Amino acid sequence: MNNKTVLALGIAALATLAGTAYAYDSSQPEQPVQPVQPAKLLAVQPAATPAPVSETAAAATQAAVAVPAYAGIKDSMLNAVDNYRTVQGTFRYNFPAAESDLIIDFIVAEGEQAGSYVTVTNQATGKLVSETAVNGTFMQTLYQDAKKFHKAYVSLANIVNIDGPRETKDENGIPIFLYRGDAAFANTAQEVTFPQVYAFWLNDERQNYKVAEEEKLLGRAVTVIEGTFDAEMAKKHKATRFTMWIDSETGVLLKLQETDESGTIVGDLEVTAISFNQEVDRSKFSTETPDGYTDSRVR
Repeated sequence: MNNKTVLALGIAALATLAGTAYAYDSSQPEQPVQPVQPAKLLAVQPAATPAPVSETAAAATQAAVAVPAYAGIKDSMLNAVDNYRTVQGTFRYNFPAAESDLIIDFIVAEGEQAGSYVTVTNQATGKLVSETAVNGTFMQTLYQDAKKFHKAYVSLANIVNIDGPRETKDENGIPIFLYRGDAAFANTAQEVTFPQVYAFWLNDERQNYKVAEEEKLLGRAVTVIEGTFDAEMAKKHKATRFTMWIDSETGVLLKLQETDESGTIVGDLEVTAISFNQEVDRSKFSTETPDGYTDSRVR
């Protein structure tokens, strides 16, 4: 996918999960852009005076009528951090094409006292790989095998809230995506908690996706989106199609499947537990370095 990606915050630099780079192409240089109005999803309106229909046809009609309520689901994904105070849970990230099979546990608080705590565990071995804490001032990642730590200052002054369109094109017609910053600096958990990356898979110009239906998942109402990859993304992901299950209320990603031409699932992300707007253990946001760890920048 020969797209330019503009990061309002250094998301690519902060991410430690291979899948974040796997989901989008940030190889092109950052450039200032002039936004343009993106295409909008078209609402499907019911007939003014419907004729008598069978029960099966009636059910299909009801589903079609419900679609307009989800026309803003992409916008919800692009701005998910505005739609909850806290979120915590667990998801599995299993994408063989990216050589990743991981379990991610996360605690994220947005708002004035933003912070996060995210752990990455190797699914095959059950071994903790890393844990990252953010307290609003510092971000610290502990690397378990090497007993190393990396601590960096994070400034909320760098958080940019983007007004207006999030997609535009440069003078050559190459798409440019505008990424918002996350005050919680939720790192790898953003695959779920702030799925901007996946929202940009939904191309309104090419109309490569459709809002299929609403289901229940983990006790939540979810909007199911079905889509197709372009040739370059299909090659990169070894998949031709994708299906997303998006939390209808918040825009958080609860499930993602990638399938090949035969319909075989070749990669998937699935949240196994999640809760919103509950009290969180803020002691987990501490960036005090434990004994036994040395600075990764010291050789």
